[in-house]
Amino acid sequence: MYNKAIEDQQQQQQHRLHQQQQQIPKEDELQYTLTSLEATSISNAITSTIESSSSSSSSTTTSSSFFTNSYSVISNGINSKLNSVVSVSIVATSIYNLPSEILITGENVNFKWVMKEKKSARDNWRNGKYEVTTLVGHSEPISSILFNGESIISSSYDKSLRVWDYSSAECKLVIPTNDVECMQLDHTNKQVITGTKNGHINLWDITDGTQKFSEKGHLYFISSLKGNYNSTLFCSGAKDKTIKLWDVLQNKMVSSIGFPKSALLNIEWCEDQKNHIVVSGGNILSLIDVETGQTVRNFQGHTNDIHCFSVVDGLIASSGIDETIKVWDKRDVVGTKSIKVDATVYCLKFQPSHNIIITGSNDHTVSSYRLDSGRLEYHFIGHQNPISVLHLDKERIVSGSLDKNLYVWNCNTDISGGPMKMGKYHKLDAHQGMIRCAYFDDTKIISGSYDKTIRVWDFSGAKNNTKKTCNLISLSTTREIS
Repeated sequence: MYNKAIEDQQQQQQHRLHQQQQQIPKEDELQYTLTSLEATSISNAITSTIESSSSSSSSTTTSSSFFTNSYSVISNGINSKLNSVVSVSIVATSIYNLPSEILITGENVNFKWVMKEKKSARDNWRNGKYEVTTLVGHSEPISSILFNGESIISSSYDKSLRVWDYSSAECKLVIPTNDVECMQLDHTNKQVITGTKNGHINLWDITDGTQKFSEKGHLYFISSLKGNYNSTLFCSGAKDKTIKLWDVLQNKMVSSIGFPKSALLNIEWCEDQKNHIVVSGGNILSLIDVETGQTVRNFQGHTNDIHCFSVVDGLIASSGIDETIKVWDKRDVVGTKSIKVDATVYCLKFQPSHNIIITGSNDHTVSSYRLDSGRLEYHFIGHQNPISVLHLDKERIVSGSLDKNLYVWNCNTDISGGPMKMGKYHKLDAHQGMIRCAYFDDTKIISGSYDKTIRVWDFSGAKNNTKKTCNLISLSTTREIS
């Protein structure tokens, strides 16, 4: 019965999407990229609908399998018109706040409205038109920020999580916990898994503040916590030289992997091989199979600690204190390229075209390098202190710094694929303290700072300049704090 429900639901969805195709603007106007968060939103919505109509005996394994398959269906259609409908629908849901049920009930997406809003936001980015909302409530610096399409989730060194309604900017919930170093949303977008300063992994329901799971996972503070492609498995790493694998469907740790090289700093999952992760510790990168716990290969070449790396389509770019960028192919232990830079790099990203590497450094600059030639393309000069935050998409780069400011930079690529036309868009006088973390999408930046505040920079024109203070003490039902 459960499988039949899945089949019926998929057929109905395909029929609705076929009808919606008739309303799509010209294909070249649909410049949307399907992210794992967006795919998670629609997959979860479909899964929830089917589960509610199926018998209570349906197993978690079956539900997980359907989730994986539905994500795969969406991902595999990324170049088709069908996927254009899906991706536009998801963008409308998670960014423009259309109700998620629109994808289930068969109601038509107003593509004309979506395209108008996207164009308006693009013009506002270009012209520097935005509205700011300041969220006040934390009593210590902000450590991390998440956004699930409806709510902003913030963590702070004041030993609390706060959940803010995005539309009203009101604080809905305060959850007491230990100092959170890192956190991620799970596949439901309604639960947050956190890694704390005292080595605990906690799973919180952000709708009511209940603690679903808590376990002492590491001996020291957790430096990295990352979810796999469908946010059901999470890897945590720490100074105790171990990697722990957590299953949020079973609410438990499922494996522990030793990492004898050094204290572990960063973890990234590989998109092309779902069971592989890349980890950094000291001056070494390692490719690890989380199913077997075995190290597939080590990448050596840096002469000092690695601060950051990025993994895209089998390529790994890394940098750090030794003032070089190393580019590796996962299939080869020899670095494919070494690019000399003149500063310690703190942040590094592949530009979505994969032909450009963007870095943020201690010399106060954001820089762009050609992947094929290793040539420095541009220095973006404006910050007065080292770069602490770096985000980008195909059109712009957002950088945050110890100088308390955010900069938005133009990074459009010629239609021909030729040289990038880059330059400064504008400076956002953001905070009274260094920028610690940020979220970024088509219409907004959400920044967290050592000044204890969160600021929402809205480029859609849908908000007014406001300041919201959270007066809640605690609405959590949790008694023990870990």
